[in-house]
Amino acid sequence: MAARGLEGALRCRQCIQRATRNSQRRTFTSSPPHQKHGALPTFTPTSSPELDTILSTFRSKVFVPSHLLKRHRDLVYRKRHHPVLASEPVTVTIGDEEILLEPLDRLVDEPSMRDSFRSLLDLMKEPRDWDNLPEFLAALHTAKRRLKPWQMEKMVRRANEMGRQGAIMECLRRSATTGFLLGNVRIVREVMWGARQKAEQAEWSEDGTKKAFLQAEQIMELLNDPKHTFKKAIEGEHPNKLPEIVGVVLELAAATAVKHKNGKDEYGKVAAYATTTLQSLQRRANLDFDPSNMHDANYTLQMWAPVLHGLNLAAGVIKTQPKLTQDIKFSTQKLEAVVSKARETLLAHTPQDVTRRGLKIYDAIPAVMKPS
Repeated sequence: MAARGLEGALRCRQCIQRATRNSQRRTFTSSPPHQKHGALPTFTPTSSPELDTILSTFRSKVFVPSHLLKRHRDLVYRKRHHPVLASEPVTVTIGDEEILLEPLDRLVDEPSMRDSFRSLLDLMKEPRDWDNLPEFLAALHTAKRRLKPWQMEKMVRRANEMGRQGAIMECLRRSATTGFLLGNVRIVREVMWGARQKAEQAEWSEDGTKKAFLQAEQIMELLNDPKHTFKKAIEGEHPNKLPEIVGVVLELAAATAVKHKNGKDEYGKVAAYATTTLQSLQRRANLDFDPSNMHDANYTLQMWAPVLHGLNLAAGVIKTQPKLTQDIKFSTQKLEAVVSKARETLLAHTPQDVTRRGLKIYDAIPAVMKPS
């Protein structure tokens, strides 16, 4: 049995050698019907040579092999074929590109999904660097390389900080190819906070607030899309009913009305979002946090301060609806207690040289009503 296995292996080796004997380099053409995944991803030059290198490494070490047919992947990954590739180069045509196959060891040559992705995010320091994100995520999805939820959360937060919410929205719209879904509540929060941050970055100007509100409503629409199936609800709630999600949409709608529409609730959206926010708050059993946990206190403040602000703004818009106004007053009392407790906890335990995101959001709220 062992002799027959060795004989078969030798015949296989001989087949490969014969396939490349007649020329220095043999070219395999993967025509569209036989190609595994279409053309390879292309990336635009970035602001950093180091970032370009990371993208190039992912392309050659991860994305190229994922586009190869099995017989070509065997040449690349099986060590017994590596001497053949080294002595007699083989190329394949993928799309419009001719790719020289090279021996690869997955454990040694592939970039780490943890370390390399962290470096990639750290190096994306210019807005144009984020132009490659949809293509990069699509290539990862094709290669069946999955990012952890915390990595995607960090990715969204970094993009928001750079004012590149548009790149995130494009990835969500192309979810079938990027694999980026609103299936984790912390990711949903970051995406929605990005819409709010868009208004904040525009200093709550009329155009900036309008665009932020439009983006927030687009996020709500995506949450209703079956492609973005939500798998882990909080207390049975779909994310488009969570108070910290819909409350941000309320804040943007109310800020638009108060700051740019002379306090008028055009199309009744402030009243509608206020009603949904109040209903979801009533269903939320617990808003409190662990005061010994600064991360928890910070997250609580950044989660509820915009909602409280949105309700307070809404109360000034819907004065002609006394029942809704009274409900807002009742709900904001409980919310104010939680927000104040979180803020005081952070102020008491945060060194002066440390920036807490929750405090930053809270302290910036008065700027909403400054003249544009």
